[in-house]
Amino acid sequence: MDPDKMPTPPVGVIGIISRGFELVADKPILLLFPLLLDLLLLIGPQVDFSELLVLVEAEGHDRIVQISEQAGLPEPVIARQALMAELSALNGGVEPRYMPALGVPAVVAPGIQSSIISGIQPDTPFARDQAPPLLDASVWFQFGVPSLLTGRSAHTSPTIILRIGGPLNAALLLTGLRLCGFALAMVFFMLIAQAVQSSTLSLRKLLADAPRRLLQGLMFAGVLAVITVVTMFIFWLIALVLSLMNLGGGQLVIGVGTAVKAWIVLFMQFGLHGMLLNDRHLFPAIWDSMRVVQWHLPATLLFLMLIFAIDLVFTQIWLLFDSGFLLLPGLVGHSVISAGLVAAGFIYFRDRHRHWYEFHTLLVAELKRRQRERN
Repeated sequence: MDPDKMPTPPVGVIGIISRGFELVADKPILLLFPLLLDLLLLIGPQVDFSELLVLVEAEGHDRIVQISEQAGLPEPVIARQALMAELSALNGGVEPRYMPALGVPAVVAPGIQSSIISGIQPDTPFARDQAPPLLDASVWFQFGVPSLLTGRSAHTSPTIILRIGGPLNAALLLTGLRLCGFALAMVFFMLIAQAVQSSTLSLRKLLADAPRRLLQGLMFAGVLAVITVVTMFIFWLIALVLSLMNLGGGQLVIGVGTAVKAWIVLFMQFGLHGMLLNDRHLFPAIWDSMRVVQWHLPATLLFLMLIFAIDLVFTQIWLLFDSGFLLLPGLVGHSVISAGLVAAGFIYFRDRHRHWYEFHTLLVAELKRRQRERN
């Protein structure tokens, strides 16, 4: 193979991250998405689910008592008492915490008031019942608008409180907010992809592509969800069989399942990037992502770990000033860092995919040339 025809080597990981920040500095409109989301969480309305919790407590009390009496066992009664005490504590009020309404993640069970979506006490079972990390609004999986205030204590007194008293209203509200958040995240990614591809941003192109991109994003999220659920179900089933046979190792099996799930998702990491940058359909984009990660696995792992470390360190710095007007500079700083890291992900995929495609094309041409020489 002629060395002069070899493709240009890809840019290093540090260079990619610096290019991400340069892109954000050149296109400051990208900062508005994480900044406005945090401001909305900070000063926006609150949702009060206390009436819904009262309803759940009343209905749950009667149902659990009936089941426990039919079973004739004291343990369900004890469990019911603990559950009712916890619901009563939630109904009495807990520390309000911000949770993302305009980001992809959501909790299964709501607590009491915090900005936009209810708060959750972190040491209760409800707090552990969150959506999987794949849907987290962070730069780690780059699937959602990053937010500094998510999960933090709420500091403001709301001017508007939306009181939700029925499960149907709560379901409609949460579903609507998730869909709005998904649409906002896709617009955010589409703008970043435009900025990576071109020096100008086109609102007309954004609006024209939005319906198709939203559908592709929903399909990609669905594929991720199905893969993670099926993978974990298989390992949960194995752990259940081991427990029924009085064999140990159930926790180890679950740990292995979590590692397998993370490994699969790692290779699908750039599926959304491929759809937006290369105008690929769902499964071809996932295939491109798998090839890029396969060919550049050490660099990809280093890149993701650096993104995670940078985001974690700067988040702790911004949260040193988590009250009053000192919080505003932290929100601005977080928007710069998070938008730059998300943009770096798009730049990384474009550069590594370019290198893989050029090398693959050159390799195929070389194999065809050698085949012709043998013939």
